[in-house]
Amino acid sequence: MNNIIQPSKLKESLVKIRNWLVETKFRMDISISFLTILNFTLLVITASDKLRNVIPLGTWALVLVLVPSAFIFIIFLGWFLDKVVNYQATYYKAQTERVPQMTELLERVKNIEKTLQGGKHERKK
Repeated sequence: MNNIIQPSKLKESLVKIRNWLVETKFRMDISISFLTILNFTLLVITASDKLRNVIPLGTWALVLVLVPSAFIFIIFLGWFLDKVVNYQATYYKAQTERVPQMTELLERVKNIEKTLQGGKHERKK
């Protein structure tokens, strides 16, 4: 009967597996944007014979023109989403509204701030 896994050990193992999956997904999310550049380059190479009918350039010339152009466009789009649309703040707001624990935590922080401001709590220098 020593072969039976104890519930606490099972739970600990499941938590380790979950954490590993989350960390792996996070790392993949970070690197996926670089993969899109490679994917676009391969797309240009694959479609180059069809693109030559529209743009009279060779395969490598198309790669040298389209890939940096797409990269510059992506940088501009990122700047536009950051500075004009304020995308990150809107994304964060939508994300926190979907998680009840985060909403509760933010309410607690607001209550603490009100308490500290009401008591005119100041730091000693």
